[in-house]
Order: sequence, then structure tokens, then C-alpha cells
Amino acid sequence: MHMGNNAMVENPYSLIAIDVDGTLLTSEKKILPETLLALRRVSDKGVQLSFATGRAFVEMAEFFGLTPMIRYAILYSGAILYDCAMKKTLFKMEIPAALFGDIIQVANKYQGM
Repeated sequence: MHMGNNAMVENPYSLIAIDVDGTLLTSEKKILPETLLALRRVSDKGVQLSFATGRAFVEMAEFFGLTPMIRYAILYSGAILYDCAMKKTLFKMEIPAALFGDIIQVANKYQGM
């Protein structure tokens, strides 16, 4: 609890975005029971939770069912915002297919991924 504008505020956070690999998941790619409990407690206090990852939707789908308290997913390093509860995409910013050739050329030139 903290003071804001001379009023007691129960929780200063309205949203917490959680990194997935190396933070939410163990090295075995599992979510610990105590982590799920902590997420539930935070959610029960009215804080919205979001995954924040570079992962693709298909790589995250298995975790959506395990974490119903996490409402949103920021995927593809911010290219997609997904509402896990409503099961719908809220925002999508795709790279135009016409640019793929140029991107591959630059990546090859600089030995990129």
C-alpha cells in the first residue's frame, strides 16, 4: 500500500507483464506451483497480468490453459497482443511479405539469424 495524491492506494500496479523464458518458466520449461499461486494472488488483487515474450502463439498455447489468471499475451516481441480470456487478437503488426526478400538479403550479408 502506498500514498498517492493524499489517498491510500491498495495496489499501485494495474498491469504486470511477465517475461516467459528464464523468468516465468524453469529451465525445464515448467511453471512452478508456487509461481502459479503467486500469480493467482496478484490477479485476485485486481492486477491484470500479461505474458511478454518473443515466442510465437503456437509456442505459448499450452501455457494459456495453465494460467487462466494471465489475461493478455504480448507475443512475437510485441508484434501481436492477444487476449487469452476472449481468445482473440487485439493488435497485430505484421511485416509485409514484399519485404521478406530484402530482410533475408540483409540478414545473410551480416550473418544474421
